[in-house]
Order: sequence, then C-alpha cells, then structure tokens
Amino acid sequence: MRKIHVFAVAALAVFAFGVVAASASAATLQWLEGGVAMAAASASETTGEILLRNTNGGGIGLNVEVLCSGTFDGSVGPGIQDQITEVLDLNKVQVTLTNLLACTDENGNCGSPLVAAVNLPWLTELELMGTEAAPLFLDVLKPGNGNTGTAGNPGWEIDCTTIFGLVEETCTGEVGSDLENMPGENDVLGTFSEAEIVAEGAQALCSGGGGKTGTVNTDEAGLIFLTNGKPLAVSYE
Repeated sequence: MRKIHVFAVAALAVFAFGVVAASASAATLQWLEGGVAMAAASASETTGEILLRNTNGGGIGLNVEVLCSGTFDGSVGPGIQDQITEVLDLNKVQVTLTNLLACTDENGNCGSPLVAAVNLPWLTELELMGTEAAPLFLDVLKPGNGNTGTAGNPGWEIDCTTIFGLVEETCTGEVGSDLENMPGENDVLGTFSEAEIVAEGAQALCSGGGGKTGTVNTDEAGLIFLTNGKPLAVSYE
C-alpha cells in the first residue's frame, strides 16, 4: 500500500515530536530527487488505504470505522516542503464535496460511507527527531489553506447512513507520518500510527463528536513517489 500523505483526513492529529537541533556540521534536512537536492518542486503521487475512526460519530456515540482507498496528487520539494493538491478515486476521478469518495463500512455503524478531503491543498513539511547518529524523519501537515492563506486545518468530511438517518460530519486537525528511505527503490516508506496519536492525546476535532474523537491510521505502510520516475529520498547530511 502506498503512503497516504495525507489523505489523512479522518481524525487527523498532531504528532508532538521534538525536532533535533542542527549539528555543528550544519546538516541539512531536505528531499532528494535522484540523489541530489531539489531546485524546484517535483510532481508526486501517493496511493493507498487509510482507516478513519470516530469514537463519537455525529455526537450520538457512534463508533465509526471507515476504510478508504484513493490517490493523492501533489508535489515534493524543494527543501523540506511538500503538498497535496488533489484527492482522486482509484479511477483517477477527482474527489470533491459534490463528488465524494465511496469507502467501506468496517463495523456496521456507517452504511454507504462517502468521504471527501477539506481545506485542500494540504501543505506539509519534513521534521526531524531521534539523534544525529540515528535520525528519524516525519512529514507533518500544517494548518492553513494553501490557496487562500487562511486558517483551516487539513481534514475530511464523511457522510454515513445510520439507524438515526444521515449523519454528516467534518473532522480536522494536523497529522504526521513516519518516513523511511527504501534502499534500492524509488520511493519513501510512510506510516501513520494510531497508537502514537492516542498516546499524544492529539486526536482530531470533529464537528459532531467534538475534540479528541477522531483518529487516522494505516494498517500497512504506504509509499510516496515522483511521477517522473526519479528516486525520491529524505536526507539529513
């Protein structure tokens, strides 16, 4: 499965990790394209599945679990920057608030679930944790809408058919994924960890369920890659 970069829509959450201070060698955190620093943004694509959860769906106590598959178009670089500009279904049709993505109800509480991303584009940045000898990489979505410059956390809208009728809800927050370079491959491995989100107390704010009711995770890891086929990597050197 490929990294949901952030189709992180559902219960998006802050990963409050510490950023490692720059070393005396002035190491630089950045994306690499073909092994070299990127002079300009390069088009990227991400495809995979994410599991969206809400422990108080609609504010009526529904435990919602929805599995979604999609493709995310955007760009990577230069430096620590990257972004998601469009969400597409697996047939490459753009997903919008008037053309929602059909997902799968995983526990019987959200019939015929439909989902769309909100506050696109999602602007993201690399962050660093761990030690200088063993750096760990994060890719964190930032608040604010890239088109307008106004506040607006990345998030998603979900429509559920329930025993109480149609429940519509929007969840927003910040989210981060752990990144790992894949030697010999052209992409970067990324995972969302629900356990880390809950441990940090950073679940997303949902319009019906309230604060700390939503989470997002990938049961399997995903990958982000460049559409030009060149190898992509994260570097701290």
